[in-house]
Amino acid sequence: MASKTKKKFGASDAILILGVLVIMIPVIYLLSILLGAAKVSNVPINGNRFEGEKTVEITTDQMSSLEAEIEKISGVEDCKTELRVATLRVYVDASDSLSKEEYEGLLMQIYEKVDSALPVGTYFTASGSVRQYDLEIHAYNSLELKEGEEFIYRILVKNSNMETYQINEVSDARNEELAKELRGENQSETTVDGEGEEEVPAEEGTEENTGE
Repeated sequence: MASKTKKKFGASDAILILGVLVIMIPVIYLLSILLGAAKVSNVPINGNRFEGEKTVEITTDQMSSLEAEIEKISGVEDCKTELRVATLRVYVDASDSLSKEEYEGLLMQIYEKVDSALPVGTYFTASGSVRQYDLEIHAYNSLELKEGEEFIYRILVKNSNMETYQINEVSDARNEELAKELRGENQSETTVDGEGEEEVPAEEGTEENTGE
């Protein structure tokens, strides 16, 4: 009876096993990632996009108190505040009796009220990587003008990365001629000035010959 010979474990077998392991390791790793992602796919991710950008918080109580203080200023008819996207906006409906020249003084009084309630150096000034809040103070005479009234709108802006505030005169056109053109005023003025004037082209053969 012939004896069975055992197959020896050779180099080709080792290479085959090694190749299978090389293929299986990344496959197993990829499958573990997919399984982990599937488990948390229905879990909401909660976070704060402004986390680490502010060391102070503006509360609704502070905003209500600020509104009451601003409404005590002479020339202020109404005041509303709004906190959105890390920007405090103060909206002030000013008295119609105020002139353009008085708006800067009014904005400064409002700015002082804000600084008193929410110190600008703390709440609206960046420090290193901490941005804090931005500030906007809007002052206008009316959003629904009557005929003949002049629209006045000023905005005081103090972003946290600005050293000081800036006042923008948004109701005044920087280029008055361009503004008139966009409103169609230049065209209407030209029509009125040239109304009734028609240039009649000269007909051929109508010239008088003085020599005849």
